[in-house]
Amino acid sequence: MNIIICDVCNRSCPYCFASLKMSLPKNGEPDNDNGHYISMENFRRCLEFLKRSGEKKLKLLGGEPTAHPEFIKLVSTGLAEGFHVSVFSNGIWSSAVRSFFKEEKTASVDFLINVNERSIQKERETVLQEKSLAVVGRRARLSFNIYNDDFDLLFAGDLIEKFALKKEIRLGLAHPVVGAENAYPADTSLNAMGKRLVTQMRQLERRDILSAFDCGFPLCMFDEADYAALITCTTGFISICEPIIDVGADLSVWPCFPLTKVANTTLDAFPDRSSMVEAYEKTMAPLRQMGSMDECIDCKYMKRGQCCGGCVGRTIRNWEKSGAKNIASRIKAPVS
Repeated sequence: MNIIICDVCNRSCPYCFASLKMSLPKNGEPDNDNGHYISMENFRRCLEFLKRSGEKKLKLLGGEPTAHPEFIKLVSTGLAEGFHVSVFSNGIWSSAVRSFFKEEKTASVDFLINVNERSIQKERETVLQEKSLAVVGRRARLSFNIYNDDFDLLFAGDLIEKFALKKEIRLGLAHPVVGAENAYPADTSLNAMGKRLVTQMRQLERRDILSAFDCGFPLCMFDEADYAALITCTTGFISICEPIIDVGADLSVWPCFPLTKVANTTLDAFPDRSSMVEAYEKTMAPLRQMGSMDECIDCKYMKRGQCCGGCVGRTIRNWEKSGAKNIASRIKAPVS
C-alpha cells in the first residue's frame, strides 16, 4: 500500500502514470500553491490502518514526496512508530532533505529512486539527483520506466557503480492512464522492446546488476528463446497485474495510478488492507480475464495463470479505441 503524501512534483515525465492526481510543474517550477498535502491527522490514520493490517512497511510516494513541507516530520513519525520506511522519489532533493538522510536515525530508510534518460532531464536535476545518490548509497535501488522504442537503461548501471547503490534496477513499463494522455508503448512495439530489453539486461548482468520487473509486463513481449534471460538476469520474472492500493492525502483510495479514475473508495470503507485487496481483486477480475490484447483470448500462458495479460489500463484503453464508452464509470467501487 502506497501513501501519497503530496501531489506536487518537480518533474514532468512524458510517461507519468500519476498525471490525473498530480499538480505538475508550471514553467519549470513545482506548482506548490495548488498542491495537496497529507495532514498529520490523516497520516496517523494511515499508520493505524497499516498496523491493523499487520503491515510493517510504510511506503511514501508523491508527486515528489520530499516536496511535502513536513516530509521530515512524517518520516520521523513513521520511524518512531516502528515502521520500516521506504521512499519512492526522483532524488531531486533540497539540502535539508539530504542532511536529514545523513542522520543515524534514518539509517534504516530505503529508497527507490526513479531515473530518466539524460536526454529528457535538465542538467540541474541531474546534479541534484547525483548529490542525493551520493548520500543514500546502498540503501537505494534505481527505477527506470520504459515508454519509448529506443530506450537505453545502461546509464543506470553507471550510476549504480559510481554511487555504490544496490545492484538492482526496478523496471516499469509505462501504461496508459485511464482518462488522461501519457506516453506509453503501442501494442505493436512490445515485442521489439522486449528484444531490446533482454539485450540490455544481459549487458547489465555481466556487471552483476539484476533487473526487477514491476507489474504489467505481458509474457509475449519476449521471445521463447529469451525466457532463460528472464531468470538469469533478473530477481525473478512474474507477470502480474494486481491492486497496489494507493491512498491519497484526503484518504481516498484507488487500485493503482493508471486506474486513478476507476473504482475509487476511501480508507475508512475497509477494516484492513487484505480485505481491500480482496474486494478490488473481485472488482477487477472480469476485466483481467480478457487481457489487454486480442492475442490474450487464446493465450495458453494466460489461461494457465502464467501471464497477467498486461495492465488493465491498457485493456480499458484498447476497448475505448474499438468504440466502447464509459468503461471506467461502469466499474463500481469495491465494498467491504
